[in-house]
Amino acid sequence: MKRQIYQYHHKRVKNTINNAKRDYYRSKILSCSTSKALFRLTNTLSGKSKPTPLPDQITDDKLPDSFCAYFHDKVKKLRTELDSKGGEASYEPFSGELWEQFQTVDPKIVKKVILSSNPKSCVLDPIPSDLLQQHIYDLIGILTNIINASLREGVVPSALKTAAIIPLIKKADLDPNILKNFRPVSNLPFI
Repeated sequence: MKRQIYQYHHKRVKNTINNAKRDYYRSKILSCSTSKALFRLTNTLSGKSKPTPLPDQITDDKLPDSFCAYFHDKVKKLRTELDSKGGEASYEPFSGELWEQFQTVDPKIVKKVILSSNPKSCVLDPIPSDLLQQHIYDLIGILTNIINASLREGVVPSALKTAAIIPLIKKADLDPNILKNFRPVSNLPFI
């Protein structure tokens, strides 16, 4: 009798796990909007994806500061070069109508944009983007208020202007120990 109960519950648990896995993989596949994304997902799921190579001559505890200093110096150098050119405009001055203020948005538009967006998450997101999309009906009022307050005041909250910078090697055959072979990629919060 105990064996039959065990077998019954074992089968239920196994079916539940299989259904959850099936639903998970289905949602991952359906979220791929291009064939490139689908191939990337296939490689990741099959264990063929390669991690981004990082310098091995810099210790792990100093690596983030090294990248930060390198990218900061690179931006500083670019700004200096641009300033030294005298700031001559090589474009036509704007002659259109200036806006006094932005128009606020309707919750329907916010919902449509969020649901049609690719649910890529960022480590800075307070809630995973796919979870936000699933519960959009509960959160739409708050999100619309944040967006409209930002448009009215002309200020984007600083938390939404912060990005996680990920160093990616420019080409796979470049030496990962030379920091100039990396480019910074900004991963912004979903909202």
